[in-house]
Amino acid sequence: MAHQLQCWLMNDSKHPYSLSIDCGDRAGYAKFAPPDFEDCSIVDRFDSIVRLFPARLAIQDMEASITYAELAASVDQIAAATIAVTQSREGPIALLLSKKAALPAAMLGVLKAGRTYVALDAGAPVEHNNSIVADANACAVISNGDFAAMARAFSLKMPIIDLGTLSKFARHSPILQPHPDDLAAIYYTSGSKGQPKGVVWNHRNILHWVKSFSDAAHISCSDRMLLAFSANAAASYRSIYCALLNGASVHMLSPLSLGVPALIEEIRSRGITIYHSVPTLLRRIAELVGTAERFDSVRVAYLAGDRVTWRDVDEARRCFSPDARLFSALSSTETGPCIHTFIDDSLKATTTHPPLGYPAPGWTVTIVDEGGVPVSDGESGDIVVKGRFIALGYWQGSELDVRAFPTDPEDAEARVFVSGDRGRRRADGLIEFVGRNDGLIKLSGHRIDPAEIESILTALDPVSDAVVVVRGNENGIPRSLVVYVLIRAGIRGLMPRHIQALLAQRLPRHMVPSLVYLVDQLPRLPSSKIDRRAIETMDDINRRENSHDASPLISEVTDILESVLGVTGATPDDTIASVGGDSLQELGVFFELECRFGIHFPTEMINERPAIRGIASWIAVQIEQASNFASS
Repeated sequence: MAHQLQCWLMNDSKHPYSLSIDCGDRAGYAKFAPPDFEDCSIVDRFDSIVRLFPARLAIQDMEASITYAELAASVDQIAAATIAVTQSREGPIALLLSKKAALPAAMLGVLKAGRTYVALDAGAPVEHNNSIVADANACAVISNGDFAAMARAFSLKMPIIDLGTLSKFARHSPILQPHPDDLAAIYYTSGSKGQPKGVVWNHRNILHWVKSFSDAAHISCSDRMLLAFSANAAASYRSIYCALLNGASVHMLSPLSLGVPALIEEIRSRGITIYHSVPTLLRRIAELVGTAERFDSVRVAYLAGDRVTWRDVDEARRCFSPDARLFSALSSTETGPCIHTFIDDSLKATTTHPPLGYPAPGWTVTIVDEGGVPVSDGESGDIVVKGRFIALGYWQGSELDVRAFPTDPEDAEARVFVSGDRGRRRADGLIEFVGRNDGLIKLSGHRIDPAEIESILTALDPVSDAVVVVRGNENGIPRSLVVYVLIRAGIRGLMPRHIQALLAQRLPRHMVPSLVYLVDQLPRLPSSKIDRRAIETMDDINRRENSHDASPLISEVTDILESVLGVTGATPDDTIASVGGDSLQELGVFFELECRFGIHFPTEMINERPAIRGIASWIAVQIEQASNFASS
């Protein structure tokens, strides 16, 4: 279950959910009132919003600002091109686009053509996207610019609809109007055995979770929503649809491209009202925003992708409004936002983390034991989700069909999903998150299956076997990945950095282990299986031994890294990532190092993700060169 722990920080009283009151004349609203979310398709709802608000801003990225009328014209163009190219081909349409205005237009265009889309991560390696395209059995790819060249490298040879050449497609056939029960999208998430899984949603069910978020946050056409997630993340789709199906505007900004200071300025200048990011980004913003510099325009702060802590609650209140209310939720690729509630700060005294909440409308949540029997309040068990609005099932690309989730015996139209999460229900009905049942982890806002990384590693020619170890902080929360690799006999000259480079060609950056250890053998059980507990013990020994090997300069670099990341126990062989730092925090570490030593780190060095020992060695060389230059 690709669960996402989320929260909304909001102030209901200032922003009622009402298109007619907030957004235009009432006669126009009465004539073009949008259909109810669950009685239409995504296309029906979008078309009604366009008729109601044609001149309002729909999408803004760093290059373009597009009104609803302009977006609708692009959607129709893409729909016509999709129909022309794929009318004799079966299968979903892959989207290989960056996080810009073209992405929502392509999503809606595919749906208006009566087809299903599967979005890819344009920043991921070709091989990673290729595996998803092949598994989905996609029949075409919508792309543009340099990404079109990437699409041509896919093993499945299929038509590429280049958005830069749409004018050549004439609209010969009418644009289709899909039914609410038609398939809409396939969202890929890692499987428990390392294979990606395509989770299938139809229009009706997507609109239900859009309605759930819209009602909770009281979204209206005057809202301006920040989108800071990658294009293929489920959180990205929620922001896009929650904005565009309510007449609001979505602002597609990349924190990595902009940097945190510039992102802060964009939030201010655009008057963002709904903030949406992983907790890590909020923490980085909080470091730079003083109490007197609160974001006055932001009325909702939506944190997703990692467990929300009480510290995150405090930071959110400091960055936004002290009068705001906090709303938490548990969501997954398979179930949507199935649990939510407003958080009561008085619960700090009785809970380690903010509770997830209560079952959301349309979902039933049960806590069961290993035998599937509901447990008593206060006892932990497996979280089982039932309802008519969870995903339909997993995509079977070779058959172009859906392997449906089991039907609820008590409701033939509802489905059942065993989440893989463990939780407990309190006496007051609130559900608390306990942990995961399987090996899936959440790291820096991403759900990661270590088995998938091991599967990729063992497929490499030089590798005989490999084990991924999840390193945690003092509370046991995952903060980094390291891997122990057994090299095949006869291989010479292979270095850890070579393994990382090979993985970087096949996996997204957040899945590449921060440290690689090459070993002569791996401990095994009598059954010949790898003894994973012995590997974890080996890793603990490695960390303790490395912690004693530090020069004064290494110690100084370590102190700066730990200060910026708020961690302890870093060793000379650790990287920023191996102690839990993300890409944004990485920039903060190098900024502090530059200020401390008065030197500039080249981009290519930062991209190599050096260990503390390597950073200190490079600094020493720069200091020596500067000294020699000054004395000459």
